[in-house]
Amino acid sequence: MPVRMCSPWLAGALAALLLAFSIAARAQAFPSLGVSSYAGQKVSSVDIAGRPDVTFDNVQNLIAVEPDKPLNAQDVNRSVAALKQHTGAHDVGIDLQPSAEGVQVTFILRPATYVGMYEFPGALKEFTYTRLLQVANYNAQTPYSATDVRQAEDALVRFYRQHGYFKAEVHSELAEDKEHALVNVLFHSDLGVRARFGQINLAGSTAEETAYLQKKLRSVMARLRGDSLKPGMLYSYSRLQGATKYMTSALGSQSYIAGSVKLVSAEYDANTNRARGAGEDHRRAHSEAHAARSGSRLCGKHRQ
Repeated sequence: MPVRMCSPWLAGALAALLLAFSIAARAQAFPSLGVSSYAGQKVSSVDIAGRPDVTFDNVQNLIAVEPDKPLNAQDVNRSVAALKQHTGAHDVGIDLQPSAEGVQVTFILRPATYVGMYEFPGALKEFTYTRLLQVANYNAQTPYSATDVRQAEDALVRFYRQHGYFKAEVHSELAEDKEHALVNVLFHSDLGVRARFGQINLAGSTAEETAYLQKKLRSVMARLRGDSLKPGMLYSYSRLQGATKYMTSALGSQSYIAGSVKLVSAEYDANTNRARGAGEDHRRAHSEAHAARSGSRLCGKHRQ
């Protein structure tokens, strides 16, 4: 039974036990090395975690460590002392993680409040709970971070739009469980009306080629593969990707050895409630999919 369906008391107890176990496991598997191990490396990002009432913007002036500058122990120590003095934290931990751009620095105010559960009111009728957890990058092993919540909001909006909800909005709400030092995050999702594909036009090819590709997109095989595309269907970015690959395969079967179809973009115009793609190269054969509320342009190139 998912924790979110348990009684409030049992859910809190299970969350606390899970959190305690996961924190111990993470400490053993992914230890954060000391400052000396990263001294002199470029700082890629700086963040604050552990307290829902303290954001990075609130304490940025207290932190001497700055992005794009070398990390050094003096700046870290000054930052820790200033945070302890002005935030009332009993202690300040340092989490250092390597990244492609340098080292990520997170100051953790202690005692820390950890992430409990993510909830998605307004979205569960359309998407599964586990899928939304993946999209939001849920991780119960970390102290609460406003940056993580903001990134989760952005990821959810992108996900909804890829599924045709171009007017989707996400607003987070925090529900603190101070007894267990947890904070649950509710991502209120207003999806709006899902878009449908409108007229589908294929341009840049001969009339014979256009008729062939349109027929392929409506074929039984395309439907069985989930790659069919025709007016009135609910918008789906994954369906556009499937149709793109299917048309590329169709071109190859017709002796277009180098034939390919490339998905360029999906641009939604709120004023007209339609979406259409912009031209890329007039020398290229391409196809366009216009939608009543949304759409995308497919652009490709093929030759004999």
